Amino acid sequence: MKFSGRLESCCVAPKRSYKIAGTLANLLASSFRSPSFANPSDCMSTMITADILDLAYQWLCQQRKDAHHNHDVWDLRWHWNEVRPELLQQLAEGTYRLSPTRMVRIEGDCFEVWSSRDSLVLKAVSIVLSRQWHTVLSQRCFHLAGRGGAKAALRQVMDRVYRAGGMSKPSPESQPPKFIFKSDVKSYYASMNHDILVKQLRDLIADPFLLDLVCQYMRRTVVKDGIYRDVQQGIPLGCSLSPLMGAVYLKPLDEAMEKTGLFYARFMDDWVVLAPTRWKLRNVARIINQVLNQLKVWQHPEKTFVGRVAKGFDFLGYHLTPSGLSVANKTRQRFVSRVTRLDEQGSISEVIEGYVRRWRRWVTSGLGVWATQLRVFDDALSEPSRGPRVPVWKSSDACGGEEKG
Repeated sequence: MKFSGRLESCCVAPKRSYKIAGTLANLLASSFRSPSFANPSDCMSTMITADILDLAYQWLCQQRKDAHHNHDVWDLRWHWNEVRPELLQQLAEGTYRLSPTRMVRIEGDCFEVWSSRDSLVLKAVSIVLSRQWHTVLSQRCFHLAGRGGAKAALRQVMDRVYRAGGMSKPSPESQPPKFIFKSDVKSYYASMNHDILVKQLRDLIADPFLLDLVCQYMRRTVVKDGIYRDVQQGIPLGCSLSPLMGAVYLKPLDEAMEKTGLFYARFMDDWVVLAPTRWKLRNVARIINQVLNQLKVWQHPEKTFVGRVAKGFDFLGYHLTPSGLSVANKTRQRFVSRVTRLDEQGSISEVIEGYVRRWRRWVTSGLGVWATQLRVFDDALSEPSRGPRVPVWKSSDACGGEEKG
């Protein structure tokens, strides 16, 4: 069972905790008040406008359109005309308080579920911060909106890896990369230190009430089986604000890699650095270790690869080599496992075939010219008596192997 943060017991009753939290919020707002914002409530009202709140509302309706008929989203939608001005006033005055999240378990992992009102407010905050930080956060951070996503990162990395194999003529001003440092952070969301993140946010958020909302989101209360606990470390999974916080926390790493002048790409906590010489690779490894130590996070030992590009490596579900692109073994294994589980559960053929079509579409979409490098599936499905009905992999291309240190 995986939790998205470290929990500690809280002996304060929920209603009393809200009252105490409101008092602390006022103290926090007064302590963060900047001379450039004589009236912070005016700043908040201009940032989270009615249009932004309406965008967040549309997003919430789409996200929870299939919610249970007893879900609180239907009450919010029914009374939206009354709730909307109330939320705008609370946000303008800086009096909005987030409620405790509810812990639920989905396929072995634990997620925190926010109330519909809180999800709406946090989405509005994420819209505001995304617009403000568009030019502040690194352009090499591909998981942010407008950066192209995982497939854009994959295309750029593959272009450089293909050059390393001598398949294309390198530009005179750059050497083809021969070495790679690829890794990610172990339990990234759960490992974020609140004090470090708050310090980073103070330099990026001028409005004290907006900063207070983000602090409430981090230092939240979680209820599970009737027990209330305060979270002292980590941020929640599945929240619209979490990808932005994930980009901010590793901002020092982005800045350090930019100074090296080497190719660098990051998707959330997965990153790749390509270097032309072994000496530059060692220097990169030293810098990365220093930055991660300062942030109090650690590399995942099983997902770290340091070596020659020619050996090939896995990145974002694919296996990259100078000779071409293929689906990583782990990705294929998860796919086969999923189809096998659907077959064992007695799912009808339409459900299995629909999942296969969606998976194949995900595999080939967004890769540009590299989509032609991928292997294809045999449309014929094996007989049910001979095993699960999974597509047969057919290609004469070399298989994508596992990473080797």
